[in-house]
Amino acid sequence: MVDPVSFGPVGPLRARKEPALEFQAKRMPELVSIDVAGPSLPKLLKVAAELASQGPPVDAAKIAQIRQAIADGSYKIDPDLIADAMSTYYGGRIA
Repeated sequence: MVDPVSFGPVGPLRARKEPALEFQAKRMPELVSIDVAGPSLPKLLKVAAELASQGPPVDAAKIAQIRQAIADGSYKIDPDLIADAMSTYYGGRIA
């Protein structure tokens, strides 16, 4: 899973801005057509295989930008910001 750098822990999928089903429906529209009786096992297996073959959503441009910044020495590390984020993540108890 790829997630932007944030100041807190990565929450469960239901806490994300975009619900998981809506996100997956954009990638695979056939998920939206699941009938009331429930999806069939072959259909679920097909959808699961297609999602697995796509791999995780990766922002290749952002990765290239960070790699370039590290390579040319312009990537700045702010220890205070990292410490604050860790403190927030662990609820103030870093052990």
